[in-house]
Order: sequence, then C-alpha cells, then structure tokens
Amino acid sequence: MEKQHFVPKSYLKNFCDQEENHLFCSKFINEANKWAPPKKLHLNSVCFKGDFYNLDEIQASLHNVEQDIVERKAFWYERNFFQDLLEEFQSKSFDIAKIPDLAFVMLSLKHRNPRFRNGYKIEYEKHLPDVITKMRERYPQISQGKFEELVAKAEENIKNKPIKKQAVHNNSILQAHAGQNEVFNKVHAKLMNYKIVVYSLRDENERFIVSDAPGFSVDNTGKTFDTKYVNDLYHFLPLSFNLGVAFVNPEHVEFEGNISYQSLNSHEVFQINYSTGINRTENLYAGNSRTLEKFIENVFPTKQK
Repeated sequence: MEKQHFVPKSYLKNFCDQEENHLFCSKFINEANKWAPPKKLHLNSVCFKGDFYNLDEIQASLHNVEQDIVERKAFWYERNFFQDLLEEFQSKSFDIAKIPDLAFVMLSLKHRNPRFRNGYKIEYEKHLPDVITKMRERYPQISQGKFEELVAKAEENIKNKPIKKQAVHNNSILQAHAGQNEVFNKVHAKLMNYKIVVYSLRDENERFIVSDAPGFSVDNTGKTFDTKYVNDLYHFLPLSFNLGVAFVNPEHVEFEGNISYQSLNSHEVFQINYSTGINRTENLYAGNSRTLEKFIENVFPTKQK
C-alpha cells in the first residue's frame, strides 16, 4: 500500500522554518478537553492515507487508464509550482497569466481532501445509467445479447452495494484534471474574476499555521467556512509560514489591477490562524513548537488556579 498525501509535501515543506522536512503537530483531545502538546513529525508522516487516490479496477478499465493515474497525473502542481509561486510573490513579480493555475490549485487542495470525500452520499442506482452508456460506447463490438447479459450482472452487483465514496471522489478529481468537471469548472471560472491579495507578515517573529484541510472561505457576513462560493467575501490559503494569498470578491474590494501586496499585523495574523484552526479536520501544523503553543494558549487559555 502506497502512502498518498492528501496535503502535498511540497506545500507543507514551506511551513518548515525550524527544521527542514519537519513540522510540529497538535490536535484537540475531546475526551480531555485540551490540546495535545506539539509533537515533531517528518513530512512523510503527516496528511496521508494508503492508496487514497487509486481507482478500482472497474474505473480504471472504464477510462482505459492505470489505477494510480490520479496520484501520478492529476496533481501536476506538486512538482515546482509552490516554490516558484513563493519566489514570485516574495519579489512581487507574479505573472497574472498564472491566475488560472493559482485558482486551480486553491480549488484542488480542497477538492482532493478527505473532508470533501466524506460529503458524498450517492448510491449506485443513481450512477448506473451513466455506467451503462459508457460501457456501450466503449464496447460497440459486443453483441446486444452479450451486452445485456453484462448489464444484468452489473445491475445485480451495483444495486446490492452502496457506491464507494472513494470511487466517486477519485472520478471527480480525474474529471477536474481533464477539464470535464462541470461544478469545478464553474467555481474556477468565478475565481478567475476575483482580485488577488498577497499577504506578508509585519513582525518577522509571527507565523502562519496550517491544517490538514488548508484554506478557508469567508462570506459577506464575516462567517468562516471550509468552502463557500455563494455570497462569498474571500478565500484564503496560507502558502508558507510567512506568506498567504486570498481570492477576494471584486464587489467587496477596491484597488487597481488584479493583484495587491499587503502586510498583516499580529492581531490580523491571529485572526487568520484562528480561522485555520476552526476549519481543521483534526490537526494543526507549524514550523516550530512555540508557534503552536502560543496559538493554543491564545484560543484555549490555561485556567488560573
């Protein structure tokens, strides 16, 4: 079984400011009503699941691809994108021609996450007509009698088994990579018209934290969500321990051009980190233990005796 990271290591490594390829991790322990002390972990040991993106044999055969195509091909940005992006933001030389790629990556980081997969509630019966159509298109040489026999077997198997969330999720990712995911494309087109704000930190001692479900959305009432693209104000993604980026609804911001570079004070950094914290699935990460300890103390103060 292969370790497949649902948050890319090439993304997480940009939060490693104390030791290369290591992050400090903490999570809230409900039973004890407290946060666990920060623990140092290697990037290989965080945000992964075994064979998380592998297609099953039926899916792979249907698409005429290898079972690991999602892991191998869908996440093109894992190679050099994040490092190149940081360099351009740091030098304030970001090419606006790359906005489509940036929007795709922000959406993909949410789309590929286990939290997104857990939102699926689909049964095979709803999926069956599409499967039959694709089978007929792919195997036109099969006689009608043989085809009906295969369909009958498929219906018997499908109708007695709820659809696997993994199968639907991975197919959705594959479609997004191919530009054929209608919902993904619609949101991507919307973000293309948003303003981009790049945030740095005024205090060099401050740090952004990151979670196992990076990024969050804020609507026009100020409420924070994992994702929300209706009545939205902005969508934020921390990029490193000292840089972040937001896609901002142009109805709620005024500046010339497509991109603005701004800096955040300590209070604003805390508010960003707080939104990151409340939208985590389980774990929070930082490049040093002190950043997590300070954050935890601020949001969950130790009771005075």
